[in-house]
Amino acid sequence: FRRVLFRSVFLEVRQEDAALVALGQPVSFRVEGAPTLDPFEGAIDWISPTMDEKTRTVRVRAHVANPHGLLKSQAFGEGTIRIESPAPVLVVPENAIHWEGCSHIVFLKKNDAFQPRKVKLGIREGGLVEIRGGLKLGEEIAVADSHVLKCELMKERIGSAEE
Repeated sequence: FRRVLFRSVFLEVRQEDAALVALGQPVSFRVEGAPTLDPFEGAIDWISPTMDEKTRTVRVRAHVANPHGLLKSQAFGEGTIRIESPAPVLVVPENAIHWEGCSHIVFLKKNDAFQPRKVKLGIREGGLVEIRGGLKLGEEIAVADSHVLKCELMKERIGSAEE
């Protein structure tokens, strides 16, 4: 008979990713400074109903297996919540996304010119951002040097405000 120990792990989930988190989702937790330890596996069993006003994160608890007692109380590390996507998603490089006033935008190519287009963002990972709305597969956007287009847009708006 082998006794399996468990430990609760608390994760801080960014505001923009909080809607993707659900009870029962699988979690892997790696202890900081212990790269040779296998990750501790478990599942989310609690999601805070409130957002931390300072960090803009939602606290999530996962119950993870700790069969050898290697995961110690108060240990720091990094957790990964596995989110299964039911279908392929549209992603763009992070440097193509800009904050404009009250929304995120990309610059869409139309007739040899670029126009701002509002987009709804999803998951950010590895320099890529999921686009959940506002852009369709096959539409061409500015990526390299798109910050120049943002500067031009701001100059136009400042100029029209002065008139």
